[in-house]
Amino acid sequence: AAEPGYPRPAAADAGPTSLGVLAVGQNADGRLELFRTDTEGALLHRWQKVPNGEWSPWANLGGASRPGLAVAADGQGRLVVFAVDKSRHALRCIRQQSADGRLWGSWQELGGRLRAPVTAAQAQDGHLVVFGVESGSGALKYCWQTNSEAG
Repeated sequence: AAEPGYPRPAAADAGPTSLGVLAVGQNADGRLELFRTDTEGALLHRWQKVPNGEWSPWANLGGASRPGLAVAADGQGRLVVFAVDKSRHALRCIRQQSADGRLWGSWQELGGRLRAPVTAAQAQDGHLVVFGVESGSGALKYCWQTNSEAG
């Protein structure tokens, strides 16, 4: 049964449920965008076509990431997805080319050796901060955006 005020979940095209936790971001225009990794680690996403509307099919953004993604909107309203590389354990990101855009840039390596999952948020001044646990030591690590255009 659905919660009062919430519609029943749609079962059609839900995709596999054995691939870990989903990550969701909200575009500047209010549309939600859902992310997950497939069995090879490729980043898959689907988005609402209009706010509160129908969903697109899953689309592939490539990469080879471990499950445990984070997504946040940057100061320009672009969604940025953070992930841990499947082989090198480095932090990586991919971002929308424009706010509310359908086009995405290339994967950028940000370094480090982390365990998945990671988490990300926008700070009060609009820059992004990413948190993760270091692979070797288990220490909490974080990095922050120093350039709104390049990451």
